[in-house]
Amino acid sequence: MDRHQLTEQLGIDLPADYQTHVYIPQLLGQTLQLGADRLCFWPAAQVVEQTLAQREAGILEGQDLLFGNIEGTDLQLLYRYNDHSGQYLLYDLDNHDEVHFHAFGLSDYFAADLIGALLMDIDDGQYQPEALDAIRHSPDGLHTIAYELYSQPEHQAEALALYEQLAQLGHPESASELADHYESEQALAQSLHWRERAVLLGHYRDQYELADFLLEHYPDQTERALELLQQLLEHRAYSALAAWRLAQYYLQPEEVARDATKGIEYLQQSADQGNYYALADLAFCHYDGKVLPQNTQTAYDLLKQAEQYAIQETGTSNWTTWMDRLAEELAARSA
Repeated sequence: MDRHQLTEQLGIDLPADYQTHVYIPQLLGQTLQLGADRLCFWPAAQVVEQTLAQREAGILEGQDLLFGNIEGTDLQLLYRYNDHSGQYLLYDLDNHDEVHFHAFGLSDYFAADLIGALLMDIDDGQYQPEALDAIRHSPDGLHTIAYELYSQPEHQAEALALYEQLAQLGHPESASELADHYESEQALAQSLHWRERAVLLGHYRDQYELADFLLEHYPDQTERALELLQQLLEHRAYSALAAWRLAQYYLQPEEVARDATKGIEYLQQSADQGNYYALADLAFCHYDGKVLPQNTQTAYDLLKQAEQYAIQETGTSNWTTWMDRLAEELAARSA
């Protein structure tokens, strides 16, 4: 199947990144070790079959191109056109039918050696800005370099300039880094601008960060923030976090529109998904008895579960002092 036939059957123009790095006769149907990943590039017939099937199922959009997978994972690779970047970006499709940003394109894989050498030069103090010319074709590689430069005060201004160039080009993670930087500097308007940009470029984590930012700094946009969080409840990767943030909003004592019942519902929803912060919050709700019946034993049991989850995920114990306190109270009551 030639490119004209592939384009005709899919009804889209092939993404430039796909034509450059994948749609090469010798690569179609092959698996390549690129960096830490083994990428399987499907034959053209499989690309057409899988893409059309996923569109028919309503999982993919009309301009999406599903073209391969990452060996040893449940992730399939697709290109999706982003109106706000004006080009196709590379995404993952997981086995829960959810799409996540993967990279600006495949160029980062093919520039891995150059990027690694530049990172070593930065660490050794041998970095020269003109060395970036070798990876100008690789936005993901430039983002990696900018991230490393940002960690060194003498290079921070250059890192921010790189982030801005990349964000304007359509790189969502660079826009996100700019938002983080300006928020830390208390430049709220600039932080909001770049957070909005990251969201428009399809960065789901930034949708949560934007909602949290609006609730904290822009009370006149509370309804929009709550709507953003409601949308994330449908996104498996961020559902627990969004439910926890909604619970925080509704359970704030100083919140005029407080709805304790709704807050507890969201808190339980987050806890049921294994969010140890939500489990801990439920424990304290049972301990203080303000919005749930006071029950020290239930509080202890929930806090113990939260502690176990936290240790499994982070290796850190968060509530040992509180657990000791509750255990002492329980022991005193039974004595």
